Amino acid sequence: MISSTGHFIKSSCGISIIPTVGLVEPDEFDMIVVVGGLLSEEIACDHATLKYIQLAARKRIPLIGVCTGSFVLAEAGLLGRHET
Repeated sequence: MISSTGHFIKSSCGISIIPTVGLVEPDEFDMIVVVGGLLSEEIACDHATLKYIQLAARKRIPLIGVCTGSFVLAEAGLLGRHET
């Protein structure tokens, strides 16, 4: 579990998740799975995380959006060429 802040992350079911690493170089991963949060949140994720996801996309690291993580990928501008 990576995080830009290192703070606990509250899941949509209310469980707090502890990040284990910061925003390390994306090429350290074979893929990155983006899990979103509650849809009622005004901002899906912070600016640093969006930039990190965009960097991973530029480096051609496969990105997977799980549940509302697809909204995060859309907010990062990465779903423009995809159809629903």
